[in-house]
Amino acid sequence: MNKYGMSVLLLLSALVGFPAMSQVVNICNDNAEWPPYTFHPRDNGKADKSSLVGASYDTLKVIFQQAGMKMEMKMIPWKRCLDEVQNYAKKGQFELFMDGSSNDERMSKYIRTEAFYQTNQGYLYSTKKFPSGPEVKKVSDLNKYKVCGIAGYNYETYMKNGLTAEIDTRAKSPKNVLQKLSAGRCDIFLSAIEPILGGNLVGQITFTPDIKYAVLNELPKTKFYAWVSKGSPRSAQLVETINNGLNKLKADGELDKIFKKYTATGTGF
Repeated sequence: MNKYGMSVLLLLSALVGFPAMSQVVNICNDNAEWPPYTFHPRDNGKADKSSLVGASYDTLKVIFQQAGMKMEMKMIPWKRCLDEVQNYAKKGQFELFMDGSSNDERMSKYIRTEAFYQTNQGYLYSTKKFPSGPEVKKVSDLNKYKVCGIAGYNYETYMKNGLTAEIDTRAKSPKNVLQKLSAGRCDIFLSAIEPILGGNLVGQITFTPDIKYAVLNELPKTKFYAWVSKGSPRSAQLVETINNGLNKLKADGELDKIFKKYTATGTGF
């Protein structure tokens, strides 16, 4: 083989072995699901784990279809998903994750797209322990209680607005924390409200009659984004594709239609 043939062979080998050059975008998301934004459809309460639906999932799918690309999303443990995207240059599997809010740590590790939607921040509690609700008028009032959350989730907005109590994040899903609330092992479950209500609506989780929620109006609404790996050679292309697609869907009025299939509040903007 002459030197030109060898050069072509090496180039082809590099392209074949480099998933970032593919038109398929491999995405990960939380296997605890995030309805009504990304979740498995239910049939009589049973999840069909072979498929995914949801407001943000459908939106991202449309964006890539319009760009002539295909996406494949896999649901894995959230902390592993974040690690896989951060280390894409080394692991080469997932280029981005979806449905993530923003904080300083994520801004240092990934590239953020424009926001897909926003939610209200608040908390859930059990009337078994608090028949009239806990005495919470502002974020700092939460410090009087045993506060729980979920491993890998972002609670920066609470901490920046007065929460100093340690957050118990040993739970791996909303279902686990709600069980702890009802059993009296937690006083307060910090959460965006819409995904928890969405989980109850689609049957992913079931509210027992004692579970109630409250919005913390003191907190700004939380925006959610797609996050692209800094280790992807086409990170700039992916961010541009997603942002351009979002802007087009907004201008056409299609984004609101997609979101209102799943939630009456649409994108929340």
